[in-house]
Amino acid sequence: MKKNRLRHLSNALFIILLTGVSCSRELLITPLTSIGETTSDEVTIERAKVIYENSLQTNKISSKARKKAREESPDWERAKKLKFKGGRKALVVPVFEMPESITLTKIDAEPDKGKLNLSELVTPLQLVLYKDEKGTEILERMYSKADPTYQKRKKNKSEDRDFTGMHWFEDNEGNFKRGFVYEDGNLIKTLLPKVSGGKANLRTTCQTTTYTTTINYYSVACVTGYGCGDPVYMYSETYSYTVSTGDCQSKHDIDYSPYDNGGGGGWGSSTTNEDPLEEGWAVPEDKITAFLQWLGSLNEAEAKWAKANPTKVAAAWGNKKLAESTAQSLFMCEKNGVQYLDIDGTNQNAFKHAYWNALNFRSFGSSEAKIIGDNHESEDMFSLDAQMDLWNNQLGRKVAETCGCGGVLLRQKVLEAIYNKQGKRLSIGTSGVKKGSLIPTSSATSFCNDN
Repeated sequence: MKKNRLRHLSNALFIILLTGVSCSRELLITPLTSIGETTSDEVTIERAKVIYENSLQTNKISSKARKKAREESPDWERAKKLKFKGGRKALVVPVFEMPESITLTKIDAEPDKGKLNLSELVTPLQLVLYKDEKGTEILERMYSKADPTYQKRKKNKSEDRDFTGMHWFEDNEGNFKRGFVYEDGNLIKTLLPKVSGGKANLRTTCQTTTYTTTINYYSVACVTGYGCGDPVYMYSETYSYTVSTGDCQSKHDIDYSPYDNGGGGGWGSSTTNEDPLEEGWAVPEDKITAFLQWLGSLNEAEAKWAKANPTKVAAAWGNKKLAESTAQSLFMCEKNGVQYLDIDGTNQNAFKHAYWNALNFRSFGSSEAKIIGDNHESEDMFSLDAQMDLWNNQLGRKVAETCGCGGVLLRQKVLEAIYNKQGKRLSIGTSGVKKGSLIPTSSATSFCNDN
């Protein structure tokens, strides 16, 4: 009976392998698109093959890569495209692994072979190749690990948007880069390794904690006609992670996590593409308390507008929250042990106002966006703070009108306007000390390098 059981297990395992890991139920939530015309900012299949072959030569001298003892074959014929949240396109190639080296993992569990379930250990693997913001060609390995409960209730691919589990990326030498934990399609944690020396990784923003997790690696040998042996424990790797909640992501996390996956990004799950919100948009259930608190804080002019425009008020708030979280993630920094997230009067504040108004321009048009922006400053229109905000409000609307774009491109255009000194500010750097008159925004990318 045991031999028959193993034979069935072997057949099941080879079905998983031969159909291509990329078709397994543990894959990305977003369906990958087929390869079409490749643009200059993408990696072609031909170039990807060269990068991969070069990496194999480099890895011969890597002790960590040797430890993994990979015997694999990328399935170039089944390559697809994936779009990261930041809009960057990647080439994704499923990997066919030999039975003796197939990726088997267990997360946060003791290597007790008596409790192992082979079907739960199989971990789909794909190569991900893309160009980063500097044009550097990047090769990473993406693992997809579904939660056992999700696996059991999964019936077909159409359910992928409710994915529960974890995707994580390693470089080709096996060093952990970043990970994303999902629950029912919602991104609930972003995992980043700590930098050397034990200091928290500065790519995270706020509401962060540090914890450790262990990934145990196994191998299994399968022989046609004889079945698969028991999983053999190989080694474990324990990582210290800086964890950022879905409400407080960093720019890096947004740009290099799977695109439009039903979870977090910026401040909430409904804005993963950074598109301006439409009139009639409904506040997510988990954001209702924050929305009601905001309503209670409105000044007289804002409250009057909200009562007169009940179908627009939620979207205006949503655009505001997206602008706030994006501004923090772009400009935050740490200096002398102090973490700076939001400083009034700075480049960040200028960007926040400009981006909010650009989003509102896309959502409601120029006139309504101006009313919303002006209302916010109505209690003290002639102060320098208000004049700064009004200037940047107008700048954001002008950028949106000139660009005619939305999503990530709109964010980038507003950011470029700030960097090109088109915005106005009162404060410089981390001091927060305000000047006696408005000065141009600068090309500084954080508080810490702007003094």
